Amino acid sequence: MQEPKMQTAAPGGVGWLLSGLEAPGVRFSVVVAADGLVIGHSDGIDRDRADQVASAVSGVWALGKALAGMLDGGPNAVRQHLLETDAGFMLVTAAGENGHFAVGTTADADISVVAHRMNELAVKVGQALSSKARGQAAQGDVRL
Repeated sequence: MQEPKMQTAAPGGVGWLLSGLEAPGVRFSVVVAADGLVIGHSDGIDRDRADQVASAVSGVWALGKALAGMLDGGPNAVRQHLLETDAGFMLVTAAGENGHFAVGTTADADISVVAHRMNELAVKVGQALSSKARGQAAQGDVRL
């Protein structure tokens, strides 16, 4: 199976990072900013569906944060979500402080391989998102 190529939502996006996500059963991937907007997506998903995934990821992440606090009452950072359906899996992991990385798979995908590759890429995606945010502020963005 050929790896998904990334479509960026804006020039200078993070699409080049997904070349390392080579795992059988991967249908699509979406990089989501902390505000729920699509940063980029693979060829396996169109922009409208990527926007829907991004919106859902944002909501699921907020729910996860609320549930994580219920484990011991303290502030627990969410690391990853896994949703299993009859049709496949949706994995969502943190990508730095500024985003999330979501991957949809087939039902027969080896989730341990997909999760491992995702976590490796999430570090790179997070670094790119963090660097982008610092670069924008350094260019004279006015924050009120």
